[in-house]
Amino acid sequence: MRVSLGLVVLAIAYVGVQATAQPADLLFSALTPSPSPTAWERGAEFPLSRKAGEGDTGGEGKTALPRFLADLSQDPLLQKRITVWLKMEPLRDALRTIGKQTGVALRCQDAIADEKVAIFVRERPAHEILTQLAGALRYAWRKDEDAYVLYVPDETRQAEEQLRRELANLRRQALRDWIQAAREVLQMPPEQRRQLKEQFRQSAQPLTPQQEVFRHVVQHLAPLHIPISEGDGEPELRETQTGYEPIYQCLVNLPDRALDALAKGQVIGFSTKPPRGVYPIPTSVSFLPYLMDIVSEHDGQDVRSRAEPTLPEFAGFWIRRLPHRREMMVQIVGTQRSRWVEAGRVSEEKYLMQMRMPVLLPLTPYLRDSAFGQFWERWATPLEALQERLPERAVKRPFYDAYTEAQLAGKRLPLAEPTTADALERLALIAEVPIISDAYRVALFYRLKESAFAPRQLARELAGYLWMRWDESGYLLARHRNYLGYRTVELPEAWLRPLEAKYDEGRLMMDDFITLASKLSDEQAQRLWGEGEPIPINARFDGAVFVDCLPALRFLASLDARQRRALAAGEWLPLRTMTPLQRRRFAEATRGAFPPPDALFNQPLPADVRRIDEPANPMLPSWYYMNFSVGISEGIAARAPELPAVRLVPVPRKVFYYAVDEESLFGRFYTGSEEKVRERMLKDLEQSPELRFAKATVQGYEILFLTPTGERKYYVFYLRSVEPSRLLERAPAAAPKSPEGGKSL
Repeated sequence: MRVSLGLVVLAIAYVGVQATAQPADLLFSALTPSPSPTAWERGAEFPLSRKAGEGDTGGEGKTALPRFLADLSQDPLLQKRITVWLKMEPLRDALRTIGKQTGVALRCQDAIADEKVAIFVRERPAHEILTQLAGALRYAWRKDEDAYVLYVPDETRQAEEQLRRELANLRRQALRDWIQAAREVLQMPPEQRRQLKEQFRQSAQPLTPQQEVFRHVVQHLAPLHIPISEGDGEPELRETQTGYEPIYQCLVNLPDRALDALAKGQVIGFSTKPPRGVYPIPTSVSFLPYLMDIVSEHDGQDVRSRAEPTLPEFAGFWIRRLPHRREMMVQIVGTQRSRWVEAGRVSEEKYLMQMRMPVLLPLTPYLRDSAFGQFWERWATPLEALQERLPERAVKRPFYDAYTEAQLAGKRLPLAEPTTADALERLALIAEVPIISDAYRVALFYRLKESAFAPRQLARELAGYLWMRWDESGYLLARHRNYLGYRTVELPEAWLRPLEAKYDEGRLMMDDFITLASKLSDEQAQRLWGEGEPIPINARFDGAVFVDCLPALRFLASLDARQRRALAAGEWLPLRTMTPLQRRRFAEATRGAFPPPDALFNQPLPADVRRIDEPANPMLPSWYYMNFSVGISEGIAARAPELPAVRLVPVPRKVFYYAVDEESLFGRFYTGSEEKVRERMLKDLEQSPELRFAKATVQGYEILFLTPTGERKYYVFYLRSVEPSRLLERAPAAAPKSPEGGKSL
């Protein structure tokens, strides 16, 4: 018998928070069988430091412990009280730092040497710090002949391997529950969905994974109310569908074989004119997200524009599960019409629109309920109990906020964005508590400023990122909830710090990025690139442009010295001259995450539909579009001597200025002559005295690929150096003024 997700959730929602979870648990037991105990669960209380010989007898459900397991508290040299303050340190280097303070040789397995840790501890015994470090990571210490060695116990390794094996089944289960929930919610009238959304918002009752999926779908499909009137009084509201609804309306009609293909990461297509292998868009769908009929009317003084969602004659979308991610990516494709009305005359333009939108596949509840997730939930201290151990207000206020101060002063940032390690450092300072955690550049923490100097609020914000445990010895230990995922995309400090040093000295070159790309494994590159949804590298240099251009940089890394010199000289490099590896890299650089838009339709697009020229960079920043011409390689592509081929097209060097405030790094741009820029800066400074000004110098290339059919695909690679602006420190020049409307800087 199939259990209705909607009926279960409706029952729970209407009963309210006083009802117990037992009936729902029984109802869903058939859908979510309890796994048998694993090594991870059986070893949940496995102590990470014991005296030699203790616990070696093994027994049912137990693994015998090695006799050389180290008890660090017995070493006299490790009784020394030390201070360790490291924020983003490789494990190898952190142990070397502690070893220098104690005179004890400390090492770790090579497999974990590049893992990064955050340690904020003052005046504690060294053995205590080292034992807590192992506890936070669930590693263990052993004694070799010449050193103590931190290593990964079998229990930890086996549990992580088991979770990796289970992920495919968890994704498949989550996807099927997601589609089943959508089928039920779409049968409900809009008002019932809205009521359910509000009841979920008010309820604090714990939910099973299937119920959390149902809540997620309800939030996506509850109607929106948009104001359509202005003036005094209550605005008139119009009820409308969310942009997710037409996507769900299509997906719920998929057969099981298509759902299995989607779970495996294959691309599924829907279209108004479906060719073989593409599914038809149901007649119930009246629009697709981002596709609009736009009408702009000019009455001689003002321009009034309106946009109505539509489903044009040529419309559709591709959808796929991104590899190694918890989301589905949808690429909307369609012809969009824009009309301009002035003095009774109407002009019309049609162009091909391509836009992406993510749709989260709620996998987190399933991971949380796995044996792996349950261990860490038991290990962690409940948030309320943890907050009780922390002071309500800061014991000691830090003398600076590194990110805010660096931005306002125009100085170099520690990293591009603050991380959870920065937040933990803040907590250690304001609460005066020793903290040990794993650390990742990719674990961004955007609420550092909002959390300010309130320890309990900061702990609440961090709880969404970390499992946190208050140890009986007074330490706060933390482990990232997504540490297995972060590991796969986190690059070693030994790779990144030399590039940051070169950037600080103004010596960073394109070749450095190519060398970095050559070090990545295929899996690392795939995960970072994310099939066109890249994960930026958090560094002082522009890490976004590295992952944005990663397929092109990996191709360049495969070339020999002679081929690179030819490209640098502006020559074409034909595909026929390339090695098998270079041809594979060429194919990777020219292949998109989705099939071409024309593959969605069973007939050619109309001749009057204009195609928009866009770079392959998914994250090319807005400031680049505002200051540079994009697509300068178009004319050069027409003169290619043969196909397929590749060429580097230099982007002219440019300098521009911008304002920095507490809210935005790129709020205002200044172009024109230096004198005009100076005048505008002074005017803005009168209105906003907190402004600081920066100067950016940018240069680079368009990396142009031409496919066998002549299709042009290009990546915009740029190098940007930033420094505080000195324009306001210099007296106006005595030389004649530059002409009005001069060339932009």
